Amino acid sequence: WSLIQCVALAAVIMLVHTYYGFTARGGPAGVGEAVGRAVRTSLIVSAFVLVMISLAVYGQSGNFNLAG
Repeated sequence: WSLIQCVALAAVIMLVHTYYGFTARGGPAGVGEAVGRAVRTSLIVSAFVLVMISLAVYGQSGNFNLAG
């Protein structure tokens, strides 16, 4: 499942940063602002994606036993 999480996070982060990069306006200052927005957005979206994947894999039961 970790491979799926890595691929999903990489795709989400690339899409977010690509969107903000293509829509940057205002020269170097605008690019700096776009980078800041992209980083903040990707942090929030990646945490959300990780939670959704974890819920899809493990569910909400709480019966996950790591110690065999």
